[in-house]
Amino acid sequence: MAFFMSLTIALALRVLLDGIGPGFVGAWLQTATIAFIVAWPAAVVFFPVVNTIVDRLFLLATGESQQAIGSKSKTE
Repeated sequence: MAFFMSLTIALALRVLLDGIGPGFVGAWLQTATIAFIVAWPAAVVFFPVVNTIVDRLFLLATGESQQAIGSKSKTE
């Protein structure tokens, strides 16, 4: 996920800032490499945080308690 996101964002930024011209692919891949070096550790750090937030939002949206979720998973 981090790999494809860094490729896509680097592509968009290169097109917006520099346009498509000679040396575009090399510059894009260089930018994507740097973006991936940043994106991979960020994904590792933030994935559990985002997952917890999404779980809590799901519980709020459905009105279920954490105990109800736990008991459902044990019975299934």
